[in-house]
Amino acid sequence: MSTEYTFDKGKKACSKCARDFASGEEFVSTLHAAGEAFERRNWCRSCWTTPAADVFSFWKARMPERATRRPDNRTLLLQVFENRLRQEPREPAEAKLTYLLALILVQKRQFRLRDSVRRDGVEYLDLLKVADDRTLLVPVAPIADEEIDGLKTELEKLLETGPPAAPEEGAPGG
Repeated sequence: MSTEYTFDKGKKACSKCARDFASGEEFVSTLHAAGEAFERRNWCRSCWTTPAADVFSFWKARMPERATRRPDNRTLLLQVFENRLRQEPREPAEAKLTYLLALILVQKRQFRLRDSVRRDGVEYLDLLKVADDRTLLVPVAPIADEEIDGLKTELEKLLETGPPAAPEEGAPGG
């Protein structure tokens, strides 16, 4: 009959000096008997010497690399989305990008999905803009797996350059 033991991942800081481990930093982990369970402790390289008498097991570990993420700019996402919504898509890829932006803004809780509606044979997302309780209809544009990378690249370009200026009233195209 075997006994199964569980233990947590330990703290993301040294058990002795309490310094947080940096992304990718190597450290030593130890298991200590604690009653009928084990307790894990992590040690930075400068605090680790040799295993203490109560150490059941020890090993080298590495803190996972933290992915660098761009700041979450919801205002920019909203501006880009609203500018795109005002324009008629000239190609299916443009409609898909607008749809993708809507889904991202739902995920970021800027919009709330109220329903999915069908009008004149076209399916729409019925969204509520949380900031001002405005209702928006966004055409559903299914995205195939092979299109995701291209749309992601296009979205990154849009967010780097910012939204295009909205045409002034009375100006051509406005």
